[in-house]
Amino acid sequence: MIFALLLAPLMCTAQTIPADIYPLNMNFSVFRPTASLDVVYSMLSRYTTNKATPIAFIFDEKITSNPRTWMDPCYERFFETPDAYFTVFWKDVTTITMYCEVYVLSSVVASKIPPTFPANMLVRIEEFVPRCP
Repeated sequence: MIFALLLAPLMCTAQTIPADIYPLNMNFSVFRPTASLDVVYSMLSRYTTNKATPIAFIFDEKITSNPRTWMDPCYERFFETPDAYFTVFWKDVTTITMYCEVYVLSSVVASKIPPTFPANMLVRIEEFVPRCP
């Protein structure tokens, strides 16, 4: 009985909240929320997008301040990408366009791969953290 109680949280975290009940973003959390964006940005050089085209959105404060489903294409790509680590959101400072990309661990160990955007455009990095229904 005690063993089953100890396993219950592990079994629960292996599930995701169904998208038809809650938005997909409920299964993601900001990666290292206390770290500076510069530190987190530099970490991205160990990861790659595998040259996938970024997903673009027109930036709208009303949408992004209360996200429900506008980011779903990003999360869908995350689930379609084998060995995905992060969903990265960045904003082009010269336009009103926000982008997202999915990063996987790079197989190129010796060289660092620069992110596809400059550091000042990074908005946030999210990691998959399954929630219990």
